[in-house]
Amino acid sequence: MHSIRFTALAAAVLAFGVAQTALAQGRRGGGGARYDRATVQTVSGTIAAIDTLPSPRGVGGGLHVELRTADRTLSVHLGPRAFLEGRGLTLAVGDALQATGSLVTWQGQPALLAASVTKGTVAVQMRDSTGVPLWALGRRGGGSR
Repeated sequence: MHSIRFTALAAAVLAFGVAQTALAQGRRGGGGARYDRATVQTVSGTIAAIDTLPSPRGVGGGLHVELRTADRTLSVHLGPRAFLEGRGLTLAVGDALQATGSLVTWQGQPALLAASVTKGTVAVQMRDSTGVPLWALGRRGGGSR
């Protein structure tokens, strides 16, 4: 009987630790960049390149685009490809795109951790108002849209 209680307690402690780690990671962009509401801006441009990066967290590949704006080319970090495609967003080089998110430094260069993106009539929200990725909330039983 004691071993069952111990096992249940150990499982609960482990689950809490995993949830806390996921929440902490969800507030960061890769490479240590953190979503910062103070640096939120909206950019519009044309997709110059698309890249899917592998994810060590098991949520699918992270979709990044190089967005050519009127005055620069900016790396825009969107989120897992499956999350975006599941909401009807498919992207191609040459597409016009508008993204709103936190401007950060990623690998020494400016980048945008997108909270929302719009292509034509399709708009997808990727982060909540504090910057937590909605795909992470969905894994923990929260809303996914």
